Amino acid sequence: RGPSGTLWHVINAEWWRTWEHFTEGKVRDDNAARNYSMGKIDNNMLLSDEGILSLKQGLRWHRDFELVEPLVWSALQAWHDGGPPIVRSVVPFHSNKRIDMSYSPSKSGANNVEEEYDVELYPLFATVFLCDKVSRGEPRPFQQFVPLSRYLPLADLVDTLSVGLGRDPTKPFHSRLWLMDSSGASTSSRSEKDSLGWMLDLDLTIGDERNMRDAQLAKGENINLVLELKNDSDGTWPRSAKTNNIPVDASESESASGELPVGDGIVGLYNMGNTCYLNSTIQCLSHTPILRDYFTSKAYLRD
Repeated sequence: RGPSGTLWHVINAEWWRTWEHFTEGKVRDDNAARNYSMGKIDNNMLLSDEGILSLKQGLRWHRDFELVEPLVWSALQAWHDGGPPIVRSVVPFHSNKRIDMSYSPSKSGANNVEEEYDVELYPLFATVFLCDKVSRGEPRPFQQFVPLSRYLPLADLVDTLSVGLGRDPTKPFHSRLWLMDSSGASTSSRSEKDSLGWMLDLDLTIGDERNMRDAQLAKGENINLVLELKNDSDGTWPRSAKTNNIPVDASESESASGELPVGDGIVGLYNMGNTCYLNSTIQCLSHTPILRDYFTSKAYLRD
């Protein structure tokens, strides 16, 4: 199925068989073929009841689902509409640590431990918060229901998130990733210093014991991560500045002249003519959490 990182789309096997039936010349009655209209792609039967794009447990390749290349999916969706799109990635597996988190494309079945690369059908899902100089050391919502591989190093996730931030992939991306304490990870003992979570090693997987310490990931629960961006201007970390009581609040950082410092800001759109009314409406909608999350989490695809 390709090297690590190769993307595949999961599609309803029943719909796929119907599509093949009517496109491979297997219909003898020409009138019936002309009068038949393929329905929309419906992948909802493959999804769990968790409200995210996680698959039901126990799905079987060919019986319940098929895998198609991204270009094939794009063509099918353009022709027939429907969805939602379910994307999964090829990841490397350790032959002695294979668990029921993938399928095997080999003819010998899903228990063939000689396969080095498989499609990871059941990744974890994470809500990612962003912490930078704009947020003044406080995590703010960034992305919801981000697929999080159990087998790839966290550096792969950071690379993906950096693309969403418009970062140049050829330039160094100075960031840290934190696991928040309220992320479905439970532990018997936790110091006060770790009450906001702890920093993760990007060279390890999310489940590595050196990343999890004494915590356990609760099955099916969403993981909360914080992506912290280093201040390029002074080389400081926003969370460290906040922890060390460096003034981060505008009211505390007034200059002697009484003027407030000018920051980048996260609100405001450029007006073009009389678009100020439209811009203010967009700002109100984007700061309505339940509406914003409805679109950023792609929950609308299931309605």
